[in-house]
Amino acid sequence: MFNNHFEPAPDAVSRAKMHYESAGKGEGRNPFCAPEITAQQARCYFENYPDLKEDLSITGYEGNTDKIKSHWRSKGFTEGREYECN
Repeated sequence: MFNNHFEPAPDAVSRAKMHYESAGKGEGRNPFCAPEITAQQARCYFENYPDLKEDLSITGYEGNTDKIKSHWRSKGFTEGREYECN
C-alpha cells in the first residue's frame, strides 16, 4: 500500500526528505549514512575527544560502547569527527 502522507512529493527520495524535515530533524536523526563503527573504533573516538565524557555524562569507555556509537551516528559523523586511533 502506498503511503500518501507525503503525496505532494513526486518520488520516494523527495518524500524521504520531506519526512526528515517534518519529523526526523526534530528527533535529532542523522540524515546521512554514517558508517557503523567497531568497538575498537568507538574506543578511539572516545579517546580522541575528551568532551565526550561530559556530553555523554560518562566517566569512561567501559560499559558505554553503545552510547559512544550512538553519539558517533547522531553527532560525530556530521561534525566530521574522526574515529581512528592516532
